[in-house]
Amino acid sequence: MALTLAGCVGGGEATEPSGLDTAVTVGLDDPRVTTLPTVPSDSLQAEILADGKVSDVEMERALLAVVACVRDGGYRAELTGFVPGDGWTFEVGAESAEEADRAEARFTLCSARFLSDVEAIYLAANSLTEAEIEQRNRAILECLAAEGLDVEGMSSVGEFLVEALDDEALGAFARCEEQQR
Repeated sequence: MALTLAGCVGGGEATEPSGLDTAVTVGLDDPRVTTLPTVPSDSLQAEILADGKVSDVEMERALLAVVACVRDGGYRAELTGFVPGDGWTFEVGAESAEEADRAEARFTLCSARFLSDVEAIYLAANSLTEAEIEQRNRAILECLAAEGLDVEGMSSVGEFLVEALDDEALGAFARCEEQQR
């Protein structure tokens, strides 16, 4: 039994962990950051936030710390995807439904310990504005229409995804979304 857990900034298909040396740097003084983190000074999160920035590399480091923590609890865990500035997915495995509940609880504890404040700062600085989301939705819907799919009357990509139950529609969505990155 496996749980798939995801974090997302702008929506997108995750890939293997990046291994990038540097990328987006997020400052605590960014106007999109509305609350500052409160973490113990001895934690990984405090170390990452000590310079007031969260790079893609530091975000990936926090994500991998969550994986290690879950594994230390005796559960299978993997960072199955990380797209810098876009999103990530975890897979946490267990042998039974009862064990899956405990694995999910362990994941929650590990996320609070290693990720929660780093994630908040990272997401705040990488999230799209309402105007950017609307523009992206329009562009993807136009692309889907050009691919021959019926999107008439739809105002968001979410509406399309609710109805996109076949491989052809999902494939078209993946191609259109990739064009918007």
